[in-house]
Amino acid sequence: MLEAAKGAVAEPATSDSSTQAPPRGYRLQLTGVSKSFGAVHALSDVTLEVPAGQIHGLVGENGAGKSTLMAVASGALVPDAGQAVVDGHEIRGDAVAARAAGLAIVRQHPALLPDLTVADNLLLGVPASMRPRVRDSAAWARTCLGAWDDRPDIDPRMRADALNAEQQFIVELARALCQAPAVLLLDEPSEHLRAEDVDRLFRVVRELAARGTAVVYISHRVREVRQISDRVTVLRNGVNRGTRETADLDEAQIIELIIGRSLDAQYPAKQPRDRALVGRPAVLEAYDLSGEGFSGASLIVEPGEVVGLAGIDGNGQAKFARALAGLQKCTGQVKLGGYDARVSNPVAAVKAGIAYVPADRHREGIFPDLSVRENVMIRGVRGAARLGFVSPRLERQKSNEILRRYAVKAASPDSPITSLSGGNQQKVVMGGALAGAPRLLIADQPAQGVDVGAKAEIYRQLRTVAAAGAGVLMLSSDNGELAGVCDRVAVMSRGQIVAEIAGEELSEETITNAVLRASSTRDHGAATARRFRRILDHDGASVPVLLALIIILAVVAQLCDHTYLHTRNISLVLGLGAILAVAATGQGLVLMQGGFDLSIGPLMSLAPVIASFYLIGAGYGYDLAGWAFIVLATLVVGLGNWLLGAVLRLNPMLASFGTWTLLDAIALILRPQAGGLISNSVIDKISWSVGPIPATLIAAAVVAAGLELWRTRTLRGKALQAVGSDRAAAHTLGISARRASLIAYIGSALLAGLAGVMLIGQIGTGDPTAGESYVLTSIAAAVVGGIALTGGRGSFVGVLCAAVLLVQVQTATPYLGLSPGWQQILVALVTIIAVCAYSLARRRPAR
Repeated sequence: MLEAAKGAVAEPATSDSSTQAPPRGYRLQLTGVSKSFGAVHALSDVTLEVPAGQIHGLVGENGAGKSTLMAVASGALVPDAGQAVVDGHEIRGDAVAARAAGLAIVRQHPALLPDLTVADNLLLGVPASMRPRVRDSAAWARTCLGAWDDRPDIDPRMRADALNAEQQFIVELARALCQAPAVLLLDEPSEHLRAEDVDRLFRVVRELAARGTAVVYISHRVREVRQISDRVTVLRNGVNRGTRETADLDEAQIIELIIGRSLDAQYPAKQPRDRALVGRPAVLEAYDLSGEGFSGASLIVEPGEVVGLAGIDGNGQAKFARALAGLQKCTGQVKLGGYDARVSNPVAAVKAGIAYVPADRHREGIFPDLSVRENVMIRGVRGAARLGFVSPRLERQKSNEILRRYAVKAASPDSPITSLSGGNQQKVVMGGALAGAPRLLIADQPAQGVDVGAKAEIYRQLRTVAAAGAGVLMLSSDNGELAGVCDRVAVMSRGQIVAEIAGEELSEETITNAVLRASSTRDHGAATARRFRRILDHDGASVPVLLALIIILAVVAQLCDHTYLHTRNISLVLGLGAILAVAATGQGLVLMQGGFDLSIGPLMSLAPVIASFYLIGAGYGYDLAGWAFIVLATLVVGLGNWLLGAVLRLNPMLASFGTWTLLDAIALILRPQAGGLISNSVIDKISWSVGPIPATLIAAAVVAAGLELWRTRTLRGKALQAVGSDRAAAHTLGISARRASLIAYIGSALLAGLAGVMLIGQIGTGDPTAGESYVLTSIAAAVVGGIALTGGRGSFVGVLCAAVLLVQVQTATPYLGLSPGWQQILVALVTIIAVCAYSLARRRPAR
């Protein structure tokens, strides 16, 4: 499987041929590494050495220091002390250098750029020396994906956010494999994989090791570590507790080394149901539920019972659970406590007494900008409220109680939730869900990605919740986990519940047997976006739609007034459209990298003001000085916006608002009111046209087309999109956000200056307020053209078309017999409709 990928990239000299003996010596050396975050010692004098051809297991509880150690090795963190060496090259806080030295890392949560395609993600994630030409990236990406599967079901042209969790992980893995790495770091690589894909992963890893790659395999699944690794190192509290030969340890011994004590039992004892609960109405009665991915599914959960949902991933169990939580539409009857319940949306489900713990805590479970306390109480805030007002005392009291009950390890309840380990984050999500004392708890993969100690605590809490009289519905891809925790397990296949296992028959073997006998196929329908949605989702989808609207509006206006298509009117619309297009293209550059620029309008005003002093026909020297001052002003403004937003890290909207105010003041000081006549020769050159087509429109089209080619065909263009799509992931890939911001802000200022020069041809004088109307219309044109306000998406050709359409809408109202007030109404309607259309087209179904 690896041969195809090897042909697509340049290989390190140490792995030229699979027939050569693996090179000797250490490929990865971490010596005496220490790292602290404030008062917390994440790593203390840790040494880890992995020779060529060895698969080295790294285990430890959440918060033990595994991720910090790998961040040091990959160049994402600079150690306080110690040294990281990759294949003979010292790495110190430089992810790009680590990749160039031959290190590849596969993260538990893939560092993919959601708004970029699979091919783009692969292209930007490999060392520069291994990248193909951008135009060949799709074919190259197929070859890379072939290193994992000879017939991959992932289209390289798909956006990363259209992939399910498993597909995203496969892309991350393929990105690492195609580098033929000297060192491969695997962080929880099996969490998102099916059982058969775990076997495939092991084959691929062993193949790499046989070629001389040093592999570090990090996992909380002790069984897997024993199966795949040659040696194993245990971290606990940031200290290396020893490195052993894996064959010398059994699972119990490894677990004891991880948690520092013996674990009495992996799963809590299943106590008989309390007699007081017998005879009560069922907590959940679901009859004939049907929705996307499942049909005719019926299930009952009794008080005090933990019921599991098993099945091959993609057979409807996750969607069935999400439907019960109100996150997906369904038909059928749902009863809670014997009464009909409405679960048409999450609010209704919560009011009915359902709490949901999602499988993907990072996307749906935690609020990354809030503290630990706020994450706990945001779900159970009713318990701390009196007459609709939250009591700070009760909030602190209840949140501290929940944190103690679930043994959450946090420096402080007011610490950011992102500072916690994965296991502690999961405990916070669980505690928050249970803070409201729900009737039914739906837990989707509750122990995914957490250490053995945290798993045991989560299992205990699930049993405790059931013992108190609630019902628990648990989903897991681990059949052993379901057998160990649940009283009864329902098996789903192709969207239907086909079997139930309970009592003495319940075991990992019987569940696995039922799953395999029920279905041997997997439904991939939800993984791929519908064709229609994919067409609308394309960055260039706005262009034909906007062109059609321009033509339709022109026909309607002509029918209302036969003078509309007069040459003079066409020239006016296209001339004004060109000015707005250039300004909006500059705005689009900044928006695409995740910024905002409110200074475009006043910078446009400054150009004719400067011109009114120098471009007045006073001679060559004056003309040269005038053009120089205009260019200098744009560069200074662009550099200033970049310094404020990217270097000083001020909010880009507030920073550019300050620049807007300053430029307004400068323009008014220079010209308190419109005045100064600009040379006719300058105006004539700017206003030159080819028939009804202004030269300014030709220039705007060249700018838009050039930037579109730059965006789609160059690494710099894709890097700018990457920063806007996900700044953290882009940083992980070694992309400089500051450089992307500098290009965007300088480019935006230069284009604003060019738009200001074009404006000279329309006004012919130094008007200090001439560009004010372009502040908001440039944003509107960029958004209507398809640029996402959140960054990472859009088309510059679409912006050009949108600018012409908006100007056309404004100028067509007299011909349509509408009053001037309709100009703003129609522009607002076009903008709102465009935003809604893009939002619907780009919305991703929950997975």
